[in-house]
Amino acid sequence: MAPDSQPYFVRKTYHHFLHSRMTLDSEIRIRDKAEAMRVYARQAKDFELGNWASEIRIRAERRLGEMLKAQKKSGGMRDGGTAMKARSQPNTEFPTKLSELGISKSLSSRAQAIAEVPEAEFEP
Repeated sequence: MAPDSQPYFVRKTYHHFLHSRMTLDSEIRIRDKAEAMRVYARQAKDFELGNWASEIRIRAERRLGEMLKAQKKSGGMRDGGTAMKARSQPNTEFPTKLSELGISKSLSSRAQAIAEVPEAEFEP
C-alpha cells in the first residue's frame, strides 16, 4: 500500500525518513517514534499501521548501524582497547561512547547487523 493511503503523521515520518540524511540523534528519535507508533497500533489493533511503523523502525536501525560503522572507521567511536591508548596520550579527547549517545549495546549490535545485509536482500 502506498504511503498516501496512511494517516498524515505516518506519511510525513516516512517521507522525511526516506528523503533526508540524518544524524545519529535524529535516527534514534525516528526509531523511538516508530516504536511508539507500533505499540499504539498494536493497542488499537491496527495491523497495517503497525507494519508501517515496524518498517520505519527497521530502516532507521539500518541507517543507524551504517552511521555507527562509519564513525568507528573514522575514529569517532570507541573501539575496544582504544580508550586505554587514548588515556596514555596527554591531551587526547576520548572517542564517543555508545552510552553517551543513548544507544544500548544491544541496539548497536542489532543495527550494525541489519546494516550488514546487502541492499539487494534488504530491499525486496
